[in-house]
Amino acid sequence: MKLPNLPAANVPAGKTPDDNEVVRIGGEQPQLHAGAVPHWDLVKNTTLLTLNSVIK
Repeated sequence: MKLPNLPAANVPAGKTPDDNEVVRIGGEQPQLHAGAVPHWDLVKNTTLLTLNSVIK
């Protein structure tokens, strides 16, 4: 039997991502320009990757 990774006892319970507490952020956070497109949309709009090529 396999168990999922269980949270530590000191992790506060939350129902949404907004409930998450940020403990630490490392390094400089990138600032994207106003017209930045997420990578999942970029892949849809190009022929660089196909379903068959990514499942190999």
